[in-house]
Amino acid sequence: ESSALDFLNRAGVVVFFDKEKLREVIYIDPNWLTQQVYRLINNDLRDREGRIDEPWLVGVLPEYTPQDRIRLIELLRNFELIFADSTQKGQVWIAPQYLPQAPQSGENDLYDIFMDDVSPAFRFRFPKFMPDNVMINFLSRYGPFSRKQYWHDAICFTNTEKVKCSVVFRKTDQCLQVSTDGSDRSKALQKEICQAFVELSKNANAEISIDGRHFVSWQKLVEAHKLENRNLLATDEETPLPVEGFVHLLDHREGTGPDMKTLKSSDKASNEASERLPLAGMEPGIAPFPRPGTAKTKILFVAANPEGSTREQTDVEHRRLKDQLLRGRAREQFEFLHPQLAVTIHELLRAMNDEPDIVHFSGSGTSGGIIITNEMNDPQMMSVAALERLFKKSKARIVVLSACYSAEQARTISEYGIYVVGNNMPISDPAAISFSEGFYNGIGEGKNFEDAFNDAMVVILTVNAAAADMIEVWKNGEKLKL
Repeated sequence: ESSALDFLNRAGVVVFFDKEKLREVIYIDPNWLTQQVYRLINNDLRDREGRIDEPWLVGVLPEYTPQDRIRLIELLRNFELIFADSTQKGQVWIAPQYLPQAPQSGENDLYDIFMDDVSPAFRFRFPKFMPDNVMINFLSRYGPFSRKQYWHDAICFTNTEKVKCSVVFRKTDQCLQVSTDGSDRSKALQKEICQAFVELSKNANAEISIDGRHFVSWQKLVEAHKLENRNLLATDEETPLPVEGFVHLLDHREGTGPDMKTLKSSDKASNEASERLPLAGMEPGIAPFPRPGTAKTKILFVAANPEGSTREQTDVEHRRLKDQLLRGRAREQFEFLHPQLAVTIHELLRAMNDEPDIVHFSGSGTSGGIIITNEMNDPQMMSVAALERLFKKSKARIVVLSACYSAEQARTISEYGIYVVGNNMPISDPAAISFSEGFYNGIGEGKNFEDAFNDAMVVILTVNAAAADMIEVWKNGEKLKL
């Protein structure tokens, strides 16, 4: 029985945790569970700076029993989306993605004092992009050790061995700066944190530096250590660095995290809960589709799922949206261009030369752009500036960005008179697929954009209701209130 349950859990058919407060329940509908997570983890927490307390829980989940509410909180802790703050009165939990930015020097005395007590230990850099879950999960893991010195992009804490540590995310160079005090026990904490970054980012082509200037590939460093090589070239391909200088980070124990066993979810459920939320709609009254007798509307589907990507079902999204449109009575008015399912920048440029009317991107994203792939199937960031140039002279009238944190990209692209669907948070596979199915169902029936979008929202509100408020639509640089 246990083996069968573990298999179903790993396959994503059910969600089960063999943990205290959770082991007595088996969730047979992962989509329903995702919806419950969205009821708590959404933009309503932004004004509360991520603070979840008992009165707020009761207000959001009035039909839940106290035991059911605590169980959902435990699930969120398993997903590493929240952490308990023991410094506040009563039961209080923090959702770190809604925390404010870290203060600047001179704005917070306690922060300045703490930073004076630590020195740089190493930097962990993501030359392509840092997966959005890394800082959220890291803060959720180490937040309980901080005395309210945590922000969206930084944390200061003292572990159970009394070692002081700060971790700061530098967005300008996609770098995590780790600093610790000079105690003898600090090296053990550095190992722990380094391994946590590797685990949470799934490596993601990460690079590491001891001096803050010369970086080496993490993967090549691990291989060099196994082969007992003494030196390794830095990423500049010129500077030799001694492997010995990194041994204290490589020679770590298995497992990561602080001196408490952080509960884990299945990869599938965790990705659905923490890395994806839904899409967006459009302005009413727009009918961009051709009438009978005119040229067909061209639809281009592009996707990327490189190594380390948070998206798993881009191919499913393509298959289902295409199936919905081709069932429609107006299907002859549309033409699907050849899909680009592992799109590189050159393939995307070539595909755009076919002058699509609708461009649908399915994949991962960050606030700085969307993630495509390169010839080696490694992640390749396509920045907001690159997207702006891509659509500056395109024929596209509708763009759907089925990707995490794509609202900023949507705003920029929309300035060229294009209706753009974007997301202000991560988007789950079920929510993205549900929206796309509803949207292309309406299009396939010959409906105008307003009605097709309405069909998509009917589907979302039925199967992913909590995700609906996270949808954003932009045109002419303005977010539309639909």
